[in-house]
Amino acid sequence: MTKNAKILLGCGSALLIGAVIVVIALVGFVYYIGSNPNYEKAQNEGKEWGKGVDQTACMTEGFKRSRSIGILDIGDSVANGAFVESCLDNATPVADFCKGVPGIFGSASEWHQSECSKAGLDATASGCIGVTKARHRFCN
Repeated sequence: MTKNAKILLGCGSALLIGAVIVVIALVGFVYYIGSNPNYEKAQNEGKEWGKGVDQTACMTEGFKRSRSIGILDIGDSVANGAFVESCLDNATPVADFCKGVPGIFGSASEWHQSECSKAGLDATASGCIGVTKARHRFCN
């Protein structure tokens, strides 16, 4: 086997191993989120809570709840996002609620940070991004 073939074989093996590690990490993360007992509870709570309010109230409540969620509390942030999304699905629609929400393609990170700032929250120190992501998903 030539030197170049050995190098290509080594690089290909390293890429394959890296891809397997990434897949395992993603599966583990999805399992962790799906096994969070707060997720389904928050989703059901959002469904009930949304029946008596409009979509703006869902966002306000989501932002309020996100104040106590740290940036590293991923499970709680995802559960709060589930609350907001379920609330939005069941709330009274608000005219132009999705106006200004970026589309699925392209970068929405600046929009997320701007929405958190408008709510008086620091996107880097709270669970605010989970709330804005719920709105982003809802509107797209």
